[in-house]
Amino acid sequence: MPGKGLPRVRPGLENRGRGEKEGKGRSVGFYGEAAGLYGEIFPPREEVIRFLLERLGPGKGPWLDVGCGPGLQAGALASRGIEVTGVDADRAMIEEARRRFPRVTFLCLDMRRIGEAGSGFRGGYCLGNVLPHLSPGEIPPFLEALGKVMEPGARWAVQTVNWDGLAGKELFRFPEKKLSGGGILRREYRLLGDGRCRFLLEVERDGAVLLRGEETLHPLGAALMDRLHEEAGFRKIGRWGDFRGGAFRKEAVPGGNVTVYRFFPDRRREVRAP
Repeated sequence: MPGKGLPRVRPGLENRGRGEKEGKGRSVGFYGEAAGLYGEIFPPREEVIRFLLERLGPGKGPWLDVGCGPGLQAGALASRGIEVTGVDADRAMIEEARRRFPRVTFLCLDMRRIGEAGSGFRGGYCLGNVLPHLSPGEIPPFLEALGKVMEPGARWAVQTVNWDGLAGKELFRFPEKKLSGGGILRREYRLLGDGRCRFLLEVERDGAVLLRGEETLHPLGAALMDRLHEEAGFRKIGRWGDFRGGAFRKEAVPGGNVTVYRFFPDRRREVRAP
């Protein structure tokens, strides 16, 4: 996207993200439009599956995939014998996930209604910058509800972009990425200075724009992420810069934040006690 930004998405799709309540399930922002392309835009990576198996194990689940999209991680884990339930607010994503992986359980569910996903989960994960779709004020009730469906001692992995490295930057553009099926992926972040960020994405192939959209995100630095989790009873047990186990560097741009927590209900009560 050299020399120019992405145009605004068509009216009616602004400010709609995976965290938005969608009732019985409608397409959420441009994510529904991206369901068929998702495997090209964000292809499944073996290093992610290995990380989850190593950090969330042992055992065969059940695990919870929050913001599962078309179910690529859930399907890969299921093929390795892990029982997974995937949830996503976007109906098109869930339909694609069910088509690809008919033996895996997928629920069309707003992440703020995670308490309806079931119970007894021994592990869970929220990848791909999904959690920052919620504002800092929405994360505590989400984590409180998450704790009610998690078993004591359950492990919970969260992956986001490294928001600390982006702090103070008005604009960050990722390098253009060539897609496996041909075409180019362009992405950028525009920090708005009011605790929000606009994420813009465009896919172009053979000179035609196949997908263009934007979402509102809420930057979530490592310290705030830890505090919100600690208050909900999730204690950090490790943080890395990527799924290969690289060191987390707060100043890295672009960089990643991959954090694993462990849920202790008693710890939640201790933190909240006056």
